[in-house]
Amino acid sequence: MKTLTPPIRAEESDLFWLQRVDQVLAGVEAAAKLPGDRELAARARDASNWAREERGKLALVGAERAVVLQLFRLSAAPSARILTLESDTMLLHCSMEKERCVGVYLVGRDKAGRVLNAPAQAEEAAALLSQALGQPVPLPAPPAREGTQSPTMSTWTVGKVPVVARWRNADLMELRVGDLKP
Repeated sequence: MKTLTPPIRAEESDLFWLQRVDQVLAGVEAAAKLPGDRELAARARDASNWAREERGKLALVGAERAVVLQLFRLSAAPSARILTLESDTMLLHCSMEKERCVGVYLVGRDKAGRVLNAPAQAEEAAALLSQALGQPVPLPAPPAREGTQSPTMSTWTVGKVPVVARWRNADLMELRVGDLKP
């Protein structure tokens, strides 16, 4: 099946590339409806893994509005200043300025799921942090205690992108990636 063959990226916009990657994912879905062919199933699995990796390389921070919408399969929000992705346990907000994402805010969806580094949320939180930065990034380790106090914030950069983590003891409560103001 030709649609399962990963294309080679040419000099093209991120949006056009993402649309081509998503065509491969559509081919994977079509191949899944054809049971019994082991070779096709193996090609579909490889193509699916490739497409997920390629999508993960597109950082949210700095991305055009159309790329953010396509990455998260959100409906068009032509003038929204904040684009929000909601999952069962997380909320990811992209702050948009001049049609580009300038920052991402990641927090648990509800009071029971606020701790991003809790076992139930850690994998999804790490995946969303990685998507925000366009590269695999683990969740930060809790900051070391300073005497009897635990720091409430830690900061670092990935490339040139600042990241701020807010803590409650060893619990990761929120992540701010890029140019965000509280």
